[in-house]
Amino acid sequence: MNFFKNIILFLFFLITSVSCVIIPFRKSNIHYNSTIDLTIDANYFGMHTTHFSEIPFRFWRLWDAYVFWPDLEKEHNQWHFETLDKHVEIAEKNSYTIVLTLGQTPYWAASNPYIKSPYGDRVKPVAPKSIDLWANYIRVVGTRYKGRIKYWEIWNEPDIFLFYNGSIQKMVELAKVAYEILKEIDKDNQIISPSITGWKGWPGGLWWLDMYLSLGGGKYCDIIGFHFYNGDLTYPEIAFTHIKNLYEILKRHKLLDKPVWNTESGFHLRRKFNELAAGYVARMHIINIYMGVDKFFWYGMDNEQFGWLYDFKNNKIKDSGIAYIEIQKWLIGKKIIGLRKENGIYICVLNSKEKILWVQRGKKEFYLPKEWGSKEIWFLNGEITEIKNIEKINITETPVMILVN
Repeated sequence: MNFFKNIILFLFFLITSVSCVIIPFRKSNIHYNSTIDLTIDANYFGMHTTHFSEIPFRFWRLWDAYVFWPDLEKEHNQWHFETLDKHVEIAEKNSYTIVLTLGQTPYWAASNPYIKSPYGDRVKPVAPKSIDLWANYIRVVGTRYKGRIKYWEIWNEPDIFLFYNGSIQKMVELAKVAYEILKEIDKDNQIISPSITGWKGWPGGLWWLDMYLSLGGGKYCDIIGFHFYNGDLTYPEIAFTHIKNLYEILKRHKLLDKPVWNTESGFHLRRKFNELAAGYVARMHIINIYMGVDKFFWYGMDNEQFGWLYDFKNNKIKDSGIAYIEIQKWLIGKKIIGLRKENGIYICVLNSKEKILWVQRGKKEFYLPKEWGSKEIWFLNGEITEIKNIEKINITETPVMILVN
């Protein structure tokens, strides 16, 4: 009995330890390779939007941008490229790099025309009734935008019935055809796997991906795509476990060498666009970078329900939008070299010696170590406070950055 009691006490000690280092799974396998440059650059920051403001980003994922397959080919061989042409022109003018998400079948091409879609009757979340129709769509679009669109995502969230009703094997077949055609058109085209969901940590997308890779889907992509959302009761920090589990799957399928992109991520909050939202923006980016995610696409700049950054009706940037700008200032040109949790406080260490601090919920007092030589506190609203004879500060859910000597 004493033996089991000691085991329980030992496990309790591990769980409740006041200090721990968070070790990302992928870094232990890849990112300790000294030949890989982990400096954060502006290309890390991607966006979803059909409106534009002073908020900077580099990669632009065209989802909910009126360029689904049914938007482009409204009837068989009746093509309408006006909107996509305009998006491509905007991208080229502003040095955005486009990611075009393929799929969502037109009603006239659908294998099951009775399946409902959140986008109305013109869109059917099923595979086409003929693989030749899919191949023709891929070839026409890929040829038209050769050299102008380089990144192609096979499908959006195929593990969710709102976006795909069909077998995983059929999705592998669609991916194979798209991969081969797009590579034939331009060998430099980069193909992103169907992007699975991570709605508030739900693991169903990971299960779907595991099956997809088991059926050979990993052969038909250059990049692994996934999505991840948070909410009121699901904090950004649950991404540590979710992304680690994603890498476990990739390791099992010997695909850890492929880049991993979070091609859609945001938050769903009842207290939507206040200081908490600003904190989520920062924490989500920091965690994804530290866990080895290669690109992060925010959803979205102009979406009033998910991740809203800018109020275009009133021409006003939200607190979350200001935070999106500030976190780029904090991170671009630097590397994250450590992330640990001490007494409930997350401490992210940059190679330039700055420290970014936050708590998951509430607030905690933090005594500034004298050896840090702290000079300034940077806030996500853009304010900067000089540290003069300050021994302790309150750390909240909204990260702050401490500049040190």
